[in-house]
Amino acid sequence: MSQAFRNFALHPDCIAPLRKEIEEATRYGGWIKASIDKMHKLDSFLKETMRLSAGGLSPDFPTCMLYFGSHFHSEMGLHSFESI
Repeated sequence: MSQAFRNFALHPDCIAPLRKEIEEATRYGGWIKASIDKMHKLDSFLKETMRLSAGGLSPDFPTCMLYFGSHFHSEMGLHSFESI
């Protein structure tokens, strides 16, 4: 969720259309499931946020880590995989 707030700060142009969609969806029914189901832009924004931030993991989590045999490859280079 904090990543979504960060993306709102980085992309303030997204706020007005999302706010309009939320206001229209909740105008008559309030915050009920049927209203939330109408929030397609918000849903897309949150899904894209999770996709771009490694499935919603903490930004401190290394996102480019792959296990190859006995070595751990990350953005920092190859590291021994012995301590795990």
